[in-house]
Amino acid sequence: MRFLDSLRTINRDKQPKSMVVYLLEMGENLLCQQFESTLVDFFYGGFMRYGQIRKYDVANGPGIRTSFFVTGCHETCKNCFNKEHMDPHFGNLWTDEQTQEIISYLKKDEIEGLTILGGEPFESTEDLIKIVKKIRGESDKSIWIFSGFLYEILVNIENAKKLLSMCDVLVDGLFVEELKDLRLKFKGSSNQRTIDIQKSLENKKVILLDGYN
Repeated sequence: MRFLDSLRTINRDKQPKSMVVYLLEMGENLLCQQFESTLVDFFYGGFMRYGQIRKYDVANGPGIRTSFFVTGCHETCKNCFNKEHMDPHFGNLWTDEQTQEIISYLKKDEIEGLTILGGEPFESTEDLIKIVKKIRGESDKSIWIFSGFLYEILVNIENAKKLLSMCDVLVDGLFVEELKDLRLKFKGSSNQRTIDIQKSLENKKVILLDGYN
């Protein structure tokens, strides 16, 4: 039950109550069997849709980046800046054509890296693993990925951890309107963290990215 154990390690005073925390508080007996299976299903399978691809993006990571927005999100954060992307049926199906488009942009000298946003990217984990693997085969530029799920949860789910290991930076945590802070770099509310994924995996604990928290 490593997945459930990871939920209990979260400091709930500093983080909003995501759906997984609500489910945990609803009752251990039900969660142990039925709900754990349901939650893990978020990270496996499906046909990924995307809302948009930005060839040039200066708002979601350092430098000039390419970005794409996956659709589908189980959360309903108050004043979410991408409400239409919550709908898993919104947008177009991702094909290899879009993957090749991203790779072509990353080959441009002025592009510093790739950023993956949503929606919730980690609800399309299996598809993104295949996509990012192809991208990594053609480019070693940095990859940032955003998620409403906390690192402590993602790292304890096999496919989610695999996707994490292919990226460089995770911005985690739900957007919380009451904690909104316009002074923050590349995130919306003060509960969110900018995490150095590779250092975190190596040290088996969250290591924040210098200069972004």
